[in-house]
Amino acid sequence: MPPIHSILIIVKTFILMIGVAAVTVDVVAQQPFPDSLKQKIDHAPDLQKKYDAQREVYLFFERSGNHTESGRALGEMLSLAQQLKNDTLVIHVNYILGWFFLVRGDFKMALEFLLKTLRIAESVNINDHIISAHNSISVVYFDMKNYPEAVRYLRKALDICQLLEIKTKRNGWLATLYTNLSGNYNELNKIDSALKYAQLANQQTYELKTSERQSQQVAFLSTFGDIYEKLGDNELAETYYRRSIIMADSINSLQFAADNNHYYSKFLFKRERFNEAVSASLKGLHAAQTSDYKLAIIKAANILRNTYFKRNLRDSAYYYANMEANYRDTVYNEQNLNQVNDMTLAEQIRQHEEDQHLYDQKQKAKRNIQYSAIAIGIISFTILFLLFSRSIVANPKLIKILGIVGLLITFEFINLILHPYVAHITHESPFLMLLGMVLLAALLVPIHHYLEKRITQQLVQKNRKIKIAAAKKLLEKYDHEEGANKNNELRMNT
Repeated sequence: MPPIHSILIIVKTFILMIGVAAVTVDVVAQQPFPDSLKQKIDHAPDLQKKYDAQREVYLFFERSGNHTESGRALGEMLSLAQQLKNDTLVIHVNYILGWFFLVRGDFKMALEFLLKTLRIAESVNINDHIISAHNSISVVYFDMKNYPEAVRYLRKALDICQLLEIKTKRNGWLATLYTNLSGNYNELNKIDSALKYAQLANQQTYELKTSERQSQQVAFLSTFGDIYEKLGDNELAETYYRRSIIMADSINSLQFAADNNHYYSKFLFKRERFNEAVSASLKGLHAAQTSDYKLAIIKAANILRNTYFKRNLRDSAYYYANMEANYRDTVYNEQNLNQVNDMTLAEQIRQHEEDQHLYDQKQKAKRNIQYSAIAIGIISFTILFLLFSRSIVANPKLIKILGIVGLLITFEFINLILHPYVAHITHESPFLMLLGMVLLAALLVPIHHYLEKRITQQLVQKNRKIKIAAAKKLLEKYDHEEGANKNNELRMNT
């Protein structure tokens, strides 16, 4: 059955479309690391430029087949994205890391990063990323042969897909999800459901551009073949197998050519059409060897070994048995090496995340201290101002100015505290943040004006009363002194 490889190709295409390099299984000659990239990283003026330079490093090593170094570059990209506090970048890098581990067979780490992708995408409410995360998680479960769980995630993605505002994106995702649902139901031997979703996928592709339609169709034509084979309609099954090979050749996809020829050769082998099975297997083997697609080489060699054995061509059977064994050993050794490298990379990423968490905690503590200092300053200013206005005779204008300044500082401090919560609630959407700040201003500004008028008036009145009381005391003192002086004069005259 083809679905897992089909899903891989579809998701790779999607990653390229959103501007993030896809993880590829092609291995080509490694190239030396260019000094220009190192200089870009060393002399990057800010974190964003450093992230962009690190992304170029990742692309360079991924294209050159050095997956150990490309993994390290991804770890650095994740650390920089977290420092930038850019949710979109964090989503992208976690998504790529999920696929990085998936194609290397580390399902635990793949699920860890893809589930992180899903949680962050849901927190910022980006439906496109939520769908891609659900779809990718379903691929992990498909590879683990947990088909019911894969179906559960695909159905969630299908529900969210209806919410997409851009029709072209919705059509593309529907075609992908229908294709993958068909593959999972086929593995569960729910043939009616598998056929239903394969037909829906086929219908959906006609809403897409030619290139996108072909990329989608090549993924489910062999699925149609397998479904009709299980239904006993061998003639129709063979038609779809042949069409899947023609489509793979037309879009120059070596990996699909390798897979689709393998499915067709299995069909032919079961019907003892050995010459045709050999021809299809050799075509698939050539495509697999050209693209260094080792799993397809193993499958093609297995069919050729069995076919030549059935035809009593022992030497040829032994040759392909030896090829199959050698490639199995190679894949096994690569998987062991990958596991060690993956453990190292996973630990590096965890260390980066722990360092970032500690940094965030320090910044939060520092910010809380600053907020506390501001709050203490406002309270101290308020107390001193009240004491000043109640006990000291001051110019009314000075009281008004100090009152306005105090209220402005208080309300701006409230705004400063509330701003992060508004940003979190609105997911930093410019329109929603503007609306939130307008509503906040609509609430705070009238209160500010009311308190400004009320408090300054009361304080000015109290200050006037203090002035009047002070004047009365002064007059009383003056009258008392004048009376005493008169009494003294009278005594002297007498």
